[in-house]
Amino acid sequence: MTGSIDNKAADSWLRRLLSKRHEQKLFSREDDRFIFDWIYRTNKWGDAESVSGKGSSLARTRNLRAELPALLRRLEVRTLLDAPCGDFHGMQHTPLEVDEYIGADIVAALIEANHAAHARRGRRFVCLDLTADALPVADAILCRDCLVHLDLATMARAIGNLQASGSRYLLTTSHRLQQDYVDKLTGKHRLLNLEHPPFNWPAPIDLIVENLPPNGRGTGNDSRRVAHRRHPLTGLLIEGPPATAGPAAALAPALNLLATGVTSQRQCDPD
Repeated sequence: MTGSIDNKAADSWLRRLLSKRHEQKLFSREDDRFIFDWIYRTNKWGDAESVSGKGSSLARTRNLRAELPALLRRLEVRTLLDAPCGDFHGMQHTPLEVDEYIGADIVAALIEANHAAHARRGRRFVCLDLTADALPVADAILCRDCLVHLDLATMARAIGNLQASGSRYLLTTSHRLQQDYVDKLTGKHRLLNLEHPPFNWPAPIDLIVENLPPNGRGTGNDSRRVAHRRHPLTGLLIEGPPATAGPAAALAPALNLLATGVTSQRQCDPD
């Protein structure tokens, strides 16, 4: 009996190892569109409620859904770009009170499904690459749990594109208890503290504390989603430290943090 259990455990370990090696090879060779399409098609994040992962569940978006409408009212946001919007699972239960909601994602199949199920007057969905395509101009961009899945060079392109969009506010994820940055391949997950190197963004001007419950592997310690305000005319940052050499150069000048959200230290389970 013990031998049978040991064999099953060994088989399971081997399958996980082979899967990780396949994933590593795929993430190192393919472009962003292929990677995130593969994550969607295989339900890589393994959540039964949302193909966008556990971070998009109703439980993990509870505080965000409760506090985002009031934040948008305070900032007089009438047009919101949600990029990436994923499967729109949590946001469909959020009373946004905006004139226009634009959901954007790099995965075409997600956009098609969202359009069929959720599009209506004042709510539309578009397929675009956050790192390369021209972004619709909006009062605010919600970029939740996205940068955490991009390598540093890809993050630099995404942030540069966000800066060039002409939008006023950026609401994005930052884990304020995280001390160090560890780069990983696009498609993987890492915790980001945007107020620490290599980002060095200023403190956010507002926060939503999501206070996620412990998931068994970490604590409910808060980390934060932050929003940053750009210069309303030029799209340049209001403040930020001098740019540094290399890929981090596009990351160092912060959008002046507005801030939307504090997330848990375990907002997304790390790969």
